[in-house]
Amino acid sequence: MDRHEPLCQHLNVTTRFLNGEALIAHYDAEATYRLNEVGSFLWEQCLAPVSTAGLTAQLAERFGLAREQAEADTEGFVSELLEDGLLVREPAFAPPGYPRARLSTPLWNDLEKVGISQYVPVNTEVEITNRCNLSCQHCYLAPRGRVVLTGDETRGVIDDLEELGCFILTLTGGEIFLRRDTLDIVRYARDRQFAVELLTNGNYISAETAQELARLGISRVQVSIYSADPEVHDRITRTRGSLERTIAGVKALTERGIKVVAACVVMSINLETHRSVEILAEELGAQPSFAYPVSAKVDGSKETHRLRLDHEQLYQFHSLNRQKVCRTFDRRTDEPPCHAGSAVCFINSNGDVYPCVVFPMSCGNIRRAELKHIWHSSPQLGTFRQVRIKDLRVCGECELLPYCRLCPGLSWLEDGDMLGPSSIHCEMARSNYRVLTGQPTGQ
Repeated sequence: MDRHEPLCQHLNVTTRFLNGEALIAHYDAEATYRLNEVGSFLWEQCLAPVSTAGLTAQLAERFGLAREQAEADTEGFVSELLEDGLLVREPAFAPPGYPRARLSTPLWNDLEKVGISQYVPVNTEVEITNRCNLSCQHCYLAPRGRVVLTGDETRGVIDDLEELGCFILTLTGGEIFLRRDTLDIVRYARDRQFAVELLTNGNYISAETAQELARLGISRVQVSIYSADPEVHDRITRTRGSLERTIAGVKALTERGIKVVAACVVMSINLETHRSVEILAEELGAQPSFAYPVSAKVDGSKETHRLRLDHEQLYQFHSLNRQKVCRTFDRRTDEPPCHAGSAVCFINSNGDVYPCVVFPMSCGNIRRAELKHIWHSSPQLGTFRQVRIKDLRVCGECELLPYCRLCPGLSWLEDGDMLGPSSIHCEMARSNYRVLTGQPTGQ
């Protein structure tokens, strides 16, 4: 080992310090790494190029070690992290832009486990505006005037999330690109090593915007497409020409190598054409994704329920998309029912903090208290974090539990009791069971 060769951290990692110890997400390796106190100290020194000899001197001084012990510890640390790809020999030049933080399923599963076990909001969704150029029939947002988080408030939230240990920041609206400073917000988050995801209708994504998003190394952009038929899509958005503008935005993104998810919420009015989204997505170089159900509005209004599928339509949807949407769940009743309020968090444009986007139970407001205080001290979050599947009325002993997604948030929003069953998820579980087993349920 050349003890004087400069070393530095791999560019495509995110580091968060939890209780003084570094948790590292390595996006290229699709893995997480946990370092002890000594390793965390050495890792922090590698933010700028440093030699093994330099690390040895700093370690000896910091922990009062003899030179021989410091050399052995440092060389072991360097060798292991070079092998794992966390440390690299200093490149001759820095590549332009930011590396793309690729969020693989194994990496997310690792982060989710940390979030649930230690109450770390590893994935947080922030609604930076409720303004939108569309008026989608199924939108869950309730009318409350035009509300935005200011630039200073948004940056303050990002700073707090970094300290809390968040890795993934999702920006949503409304339509996020109605704000003039959205790219500035993305840049601020990327400078703090967040993996950034965007939810948008794509209508305002120009070639220039897409180029900057590519430079910033965005993880992915989720764009809503409800049908490849403009008449159906535009009837859902209630905006003529919206599909054409969305397609143009998706093309601008995929042509620059940005991962795009074409997200389709399935409703009674697009059930017959929803599979066309899969064909269109593949033509555009995007990944199709289907979602159900349409939820109530955040104020509890069930006006959107008119768009839900009936029993046979739901069975048709599940049958057509069995490989994508049907599955079983291996659960223990002593586990939390979901990751809301532990591994994930949602902050709306009014500053309200929710356990997740479909669980609009206000746990505090960032305009009245720091997010860190809300996350650690909210009575609502504290209560929900103690809930286990066995505490759920009906669900804990239901024969359909292995076929049910469970959603205390929708139970709370639509049925008035977070410990009770979500009526729509009961219906989905019956349909899921019917498709996977070929048998009707007795419930």
